Amino acid sequence: MMCTCCGFLTNLLLNFLIIFALCGCASMESGPSGGMIDTEPPKFIRSIPPPNTTHFNKKQITLFFDKYIFLKNSLNDIVVSPHQKIDPTIKAIGSKIIIELKDTLIRDMTYTFNFNNCIVDCNEENVLENFNFVFSTGDIVDSLIILGRVLNVETLKPVANAIVGIRSDLSDMDFRKIDFLRVSRTNDNGYFQIKNLAPGIYRLFAIKDCVYKNFKLYLQNADFAFGNTLVVPSRYTNVNIDTTVVNGTEITNDNHSITNIIFFRKK
Repeated sequence: MMCTCCGFLTNLLLNFLIIFALCGCASMESGPSGGMIDTEPPKFIRSIPPPNTTHFNKKQITLFFDKYIFLKNSLNDIVVSPHQKIDPTIKAIGSKIIIELKDTLIRDMTYTFNFNNCIVDCNEENVLENFNFVFSTGDIVDSLIILGRVLNVETLKPVANAIVGIRSDLSDMDFRKIDFLRVSRTNDNGYFQIKNLAPGIYRLFAIKDCVYKNFKLYLQNADFAFGNTLVVPSRYTNVNIDTTVVNGTEITNDNHSITNIIFFRKK
């Protein structure tokens, strides 16, 4: 015969086990965890006009994506080439980007809107990297490319987030007087690429610690470098930057002109 104390302890233990089991079931059957985390960047679907349109003469461009998006640090990251004297309006609405052009377009010119890494989705802020939109006001879309790298002349380390610009007007070395024909930014390893160039002769400039805001360069307290060898993205060329003698070369492969080294110096 079980004593009263033992019976009480047995009932207490059974009740504890039942409560524990119920708690365990509740834990296992808790609410949904939210599913897999979205790691896919937004995808470009189509645009009005289509990419690489020629004879473009409208004032609005609409880009469509597969997700809701927003522009992260947009005015500082978007690079428009050639430069427009009247700033375009660029805004994200839902899954679209709408570009309103305010300036007159140059005749027979290829235009590039380089969004760099500013297009992200609204859920996880996945980045659509290095997205470009290109159109031409002439018969063709220019396709030559200059690739290169910017290094610090004192340390030989890569210079990140520098503005690299080109000019086809070779009569004046003072780049503050005339806008660059095209510009690009260096990545974390100092590499850059300038796309959609017409055949021609160009001079390269690199600017660091400038402010690129509202599609304009502000050069106060900026450091700079310039090429004393002209770049022709259609043939082999030796390239030296500033007055420093380096073993940099220009190598052409189809429509790509590759600048191995650009030296960057303090002003």
